[in-house]
Amino acid sequence: MKKLILHDWHQKAGARFFPFGNWLLPKNYRSVADELRLAREIVALHDASYNGHLFLKGAVVTDFLQRISTNDLSQLEASGYLPTLFCNTHGRLIDYVHLIHFSEGKLAISCHPEATLLKEWIARFILMEEVEINEPGDDFILLMICGPAVQQVLRAFCGQELQADEEFLILEQGDPFVAVIRNKFSKWPAFDLLFCGNNKIGRIEQLLQIVKDFGGDWFGKLASEVLRIESGIPAGKTEINEQFNPHEARLLHAVSFTKGSYTGQEVIACLDTYDKVQKYLMVVELHEAVKELLPAEVYLEEQPIGYLTSYAFDAHLKKHVGLAYIKKNYAIEDFNLMVHCGIAKTPATLHLPPWVNDWSV
Repeated sequence: MKKLILHDWHQKAGARFFPFGNWLLPKNYRSVADELRLAREIVALHDASYNGHLFLKGAVVTDFLQRISTNDLSQLEASGYLPTLFCNTHGRLIDYVHLIHFSEGKLAISCHPEATLLKEWIARFILMEEVEINEPGDDFILLMICGPAVQQVLRAFCGQELQADEEFLILEQGDPFVAVIRNKFSKWPAFDLLFCGNNKIGRIEQLLQIVKDFGGDWFGKLASEVLRIESGIPAGKTEINEQFNPHEARLLHAVSFTKGSYTGQEVIACLDTYDKVQKYLMVVELHEAVKELLPAEVYLEEQPIGYLTSYAFDAHLKKHVGLAYIKKNYAIEDFNLMVHCGIAKTPATLHLPPWVNDWSV
């Protein structure tokens, strides 16, 4: 089982570990309620380096990715960062990826805890192109920082911060390389911090000390899952897979409808043009715990209208939350329904992801 680069740090911080895919990850360090409180009211840090990542090199790598993914990557070099999707020929989701431009290649950060599927998918399109795919291993560390004090922490850490209209900023060029990506879909102020280079550990030590100076600390996978679900953010395997398309997962911010053709483009465009979307991802607040394996079927009276794909208990706010794909006609704010978990039936209420009214869905 793989361990994070900072595994020893997490162990010294009192982490309780559990298996997640092929990873051994910090489940929590203290009570999940305390970790959620830090992330919502002060500031907290999460090690997200388990997200699969690939480094793609070659003279034509941008043009190659342009042909097989959904976003318009012609501006990638200038912007430094773009999200994009990889879809199959039916317009169904393979992966949601953050692409970061380096002079020597492109870093692709997957939404899955392994990059195997993404690597295999990209490799199948390499014919005559000079494109090389590498798994960079220990060279990259990805941290998520969340909470009202994040801008103050970043200012103390590097003397600058993202402006309101900025998604991506290189804080330090060279060794270490440090970049920050705004998580604009988080319900709470949040950023992803990417570190690479031989001297990255020293800078992470400085960041952690600043977080602690502000009264924050680490938070584990359980708390991060609660924050993700309540923010309405789809995840790999549960919501981002070949059962769903970008419209349904509300990922159209990573789709260009004006660039040339790409894998799945015809289907994705037709769904948009002819309003053929069948369901949408919704946040669900449940009255009771879900004790069965997911997905769990969602009903309105005796009619099945969707599936619950993620579930977590919010120990801070004392509520049960989930994500569900719901038939379009019923994907309505404050709509009441029933989740069937085996023989148990749990009342639930639908909510729109909090960012829906601010961003393209």
